[in-house]
Amino acid sequence: MGEVVDITAPGRKCSERIKTLVRLFGDRAAAPVGLVERDWNGEAFTRGAYSAVFPPGAWTWHGSAWRAPVGPIHWAGAETSPRWYGYIEGAVRSGGAAAEAVARACRRDGADRTL
Repeated sequence: MGEVVDITAPGRKCSERIKTLVRLFGDRAAAPVGLVERDWNGEAFTRGAYSAVFPPGAWTWHGSAWRAPVGPIHWAGAETSPRWYGYIEGAVRSGGAAAEAVARACRRDGADRTL
């Protein structure tokens, strides 16, 4: 599904990508070790989307189960967020909520310490 691209080969479309990397990260980014391109439209689980693709009704039917802790394991991520699902904002909110839940569980279990 992905393609390893020889960025040194003439005629490759990488020069604009390299220019952007240099602008963002400085001159050292001008000589990357390699580049991997991915055809996200061909990816079976995302189908080109920036987040998971669920069939109709899946979120409303199973949504809360995706966030429910399993024993000591608490889930966090953009796809578990009830608001801003699939976006970085959702991931941040979900991570904060999971951290608070873990802290509450530690206090409840008498393990009030730095994790």
